[in-house]
Amino acid sequence: ARIQNLSTLESLAGEYEEHCRQLGLTSTIAGFITWISDQELTQGSKDNSSDTVKVMTYHKSKGLEWKVVILEDLNRDFANDADIATKGFTSVKPLKDNEHGYFIHYIPALNGTAKQIPDILVDAITSTDIFKEIKRRQIAEEKRLMYVGITRARDYLVTTSNKGKTKNTLTTLAQCGLADDNFTVVGNKASFWKTSEHISKPDYCEIAPKPDDKNEEPVVQEPSEWKGVEQSVMYPLLVSPSQVKASKETMDSVTTEVVDSFGYLKHNIKDETACGTCIHNIYAAYRPGEDEWNRSMAENLVKAAGLETQISDICGVISAEDRLFDLLEKTYGKPTYILRETPFTLVLDKSQADPIGLKEGQVVRGEIDLLWMLNDGSCVLVDYKSYPHFDQDINSPDVREHYAGYTPQLALYTTALQSAGYKVIDKLIYYPVQGRIIRIK
Repeated sequence: ARIQNLSTLESLAGEYEEHCRQLGLTSTIAGFITWISDQELTQGSKDNSSDTVKVMTYHKSKGLEWKVVILEDLNRDFANDADIATKGFTSVKPLKDNEHGYFIHYIPALNGTAKQIPDILVDAITSTDIFKEIKRRQIAEEKRLMYVGITRARDYLVTTSNKGKTKNTLTTLAQCGLADDNFTVVGNKASFWKTSEHISKPDYCEIAPKPDDKNEEPVVQEPSEWKGVEQSVMYPLLVSPSQVKASKETMDSVTTEVVDSFGYLKHNIKDETACGTCIHNIYAAYRPGEDEWNRSMAENLVKAAGLETQISDICGVISAEDRLFDLLEKTYGKPTYILRETPFTLVLDKSQADPIGLKEGQVVRGEIDLLWMLNDGSCVLVDYKSYPHFDQDINSPDVREHYAGYTPQLALYTTALQSAGYKVIDKLIYYPVQGRIIRIK
């Protein structure tokens, strides 16, 4: 039972990480716990009775059956070492070996939302015994899921892929052992599943009963006159704060003020996403007053991300955070405590949604970079931005528009904090690379 519980937890963690990747969020333990709680509240029973097309994952299809099942994206190469090293090796993995028995393997995803990690790290990871075990388990899990998908079909199973993406069109089937690596495709017939038989289009492919007379052709009903339908707009249930755009009215009404300016950080940033994630990670681990530890930590994170040539001024990165903490303490006083990378979930009501162009009932999930918590229950909200451009005056139209564009994001953070009973006394955007701290009003 305990092993089954670990397996279930691992499966849920994978779903949570995929959810975070789709929304551009960083996966955290606290966020995972919140996500699981939401799943328990919103997940209903499986509905297989309604006469509709069902679109679902292999996991969600377990125990169900249909006349026709379509499996898509079967050209996916799930056994690629680089992809497994990027997505499968990090985070929490329950493992077992003869020396340690059951143990937890955990490596944080230091590359954040980046799609790949440096080749030097891939080579080091793939040579480890733990990686080989994780790869073996991942392939075994893909085979189990493929079995689930194939056995959901009662009458017809349709396999689809994108021929242009990979050399072989049904790579996933080959990697699951259901086809040879060099299977061929001829016309609309495929030779696979390790047999010499060909699978072709069935005589009757309509999802409807066959005619009584086998020689009689199916009756095709002509479409009726098009009368048009009322178009409706679908809104996503889950919203990431960074995806919300500011309206022109919001842009015009926002006031920005430079709280501090301390000069540009020396850098050679080319990959803004990777460098921004790395700087965020450094500041998440930063310890006020511990210069030697901070410098060593930052050097290790930069090296692990392969960004030594792009983020070369390690001392400058740490000094910029020192300056931010000094300013916060001088301006607002010593904090009762400091919160970093704080996850939250907020279900919007109408009064919260309308001002920022969202809809009632939409769910906002995100993380707040820094909260300077004071003893009276109030706090200062700080959002990190590693954007390296705009060295001109803050009052120039381009710069002002850029800063004001983050207003909805900060408004959502503020609303979430107020809903939790906290008073936000100030909202700051911190640009360590630009060397600026901006107040948004």
